[in-house]
Amino acid sequence: MIGRGRVGKTTLLRWAAETADARGGGPVVCAAADPLNRSLRVYRNDVAEPRTSDPADVVNFLQELLGQAMEDKFSVLVDLGGGDTSLHRLLAIMPDLADVMEEAGVAPVAIHVIGSDPHDLVPLASMEAAGFRPRATAIVCNKITGTADQFEPVLRHSVVKAALDRGAVQLWMPALFPDYARMVDARRLQFTAVGNDLGPFAGAGVRGWLKAMATEFGPIATWLP
Repeated sequence: MIGRGRVGKTTLLRWAAETADARGGGPVVCAAADPLNRSLRVYRNDVAEPRTSDPADVVNFLQELLGQAMEDKFSVLVDLGGGDTSLHRLLAIMPDLADVMEEAGVAPVAIHVIGSDPHDLVPLASMEAAGFRPRATAIVCNKITGTADQFEPVLRHSVVKAALDRGAVQLWMPALFPDYARMVDARRLQFTAVGNDLGPFAGAGVRGWLKAMATEFGPIATWLP
């Protein structure tokens, strides 16, 4: 998951991890590779993370994690955090990282989460320029940040067009009503575990969001664990 802070990466990763849990396939590791903000561990007990916040430790952690995944063939969901530098540093060492992973039998997936602010395209532009252009690349527009009209300038941007021209897909992330999201977070609940304990309206709202997420991300369901 790649993108600036507060665009919805962690929420999307939590949903993907819970979906994988419910599917009951092979082992899935969730990792927080942000040197500073590792909020993922607030919501899950199984998060792998670097020992320290030192950038060198974070890069080593990411390299070791991906290396182990390539050797043992397990899935990893990585929250790179806003303003990530770890993957950039790793790409400086291994600019052909995506190809190396493919050759090892592990398919890299780049999910770029963006909002309606054109500055949200900076991580996408920098990753593409650094050579991290997996065949499985998605640009996810989070509807909580703006309307379709507000996203138009972003989607017309040359950075987005170039990624789409090379085969990336563009998806929409349904908006979860902020009050419902705060209620889920306050109780440290999994989205899939929300019943009517939050009240009938909030419970129905979260369940409706889960159905919408499954529909919207159906086109790349095979990319996820």
